[in-house]
Amino acid sequence: MSNNKRIFYACQAVALSKEGAMDPNGNGGTGATPLTADNFAHGVQSVGITTNFNLEQAFELAQIEIYENIEGVPDVEVTLEKVLDGYPLLYHLATTGIYGLGQTGIAARADAKCDLHLGIFDSAANNVGSAYINGSEPLDTSNANRSAEVEVYCSGMFVSSVSYTVPVEGNATESVTLVGNNKEWLVAGASRFDRGVNIDGDVVGSTDAGGAGFDGTDTPLAYQGASGGVQRREDVILLGSILPVSIKGVGDGLNVTKPSGYGNGLIDFNVPAKGPIVHIQNFTCSTDFGRKTSLSLAVRFLTSDLLVSLLRLLASLKLLRPLVISLVLTNLVLQT
Repeated sequence: MSNNKRIFYACQAVALSKEGAMDPNGNGGTGATPLTADNFAHGVQSVGITTNFNLEQAFELAQIEIYENIEGVPDVEVTLEKVLDGYPLLYHLATTGIYGLGQTGIAARADAKCDLHLGIFDSAANNVGSAYINGSEPLDTSNANRSAEVEVYCSGMFVSSVSYTVPVEGNATESVTLVGNNKEWLVAGASRFDRGVNIDGDVVGSTDAGGAGFDGTDTPLAYQGASGGVQRREDVILLGSILPVSIKGVGDGLNVTKPSGYGNGLIDFNVPAKGPIVHIQNFTCSTDFGRKTSLSLAVRFLTSDLLVSLLRLLASLKLLRPLVISLVLTNLVLQT
């Protein structure tokens, strides 16, 4: 186990992969794909894992004590939040198990499963890319960047909800909730420092954290495109945004040629530098995937996790005037 006396942000890393991703040695089951540096999430601000053990009490005549505490299927919920920084969205990382050009939309992604890997590294290192197990060099120094001491592994996770916020103060963020029924705590063995190993010998691992850029030099990918790094209010491009014409002022600017509301929040559509005619202070967009579990006789765990409500989307714009308008869909473009 880890000898950490503390766990803080600099000794943790999160990776999201298609369900059944294998470790660097090829373990992970039939059809599994390698877990690589591309699976690691950047700009993550927080991770929370909640497990609910569903117990049903059975009593009997002749005694007041509980006859049996019957354990049902546990519910595992993972919440993640990241800043919008040009790196892949958490939503995209969690829904990569789709195929075909016609299966990249909301319906296909809602049905995709993923695995979540939360690696906890030695807290004595400045970054996870240079961390060794318990602060000592492993026998094979070529794999020093793959040395998560402890890992929380959640498999078969579905996306439950996604939300995006662009505030007037602070950073633009993405929040994602994953739901599932499987969670394991894995620990690194003496000869298996590059992956977690649980007591049953199952192998899954947080691999190549250094290759993901977590070596002390990681910066927002948006910097490379001169797009402002972590996205904030000044990075919103109203010229490419679609605003509802029901908002007072939209469509009243100069040279407005598209009545749909495309870019119509500007004073002059042909001269965006003149600024907005409608002053937006906050943008939020949230999507909830309604799910219902399906059970069957002779099977303890879930038969399937049905998508009941394909999409419930709510977007809201908070204007400078005391008015909040809820929409079916709003397209707001960011520099990423």
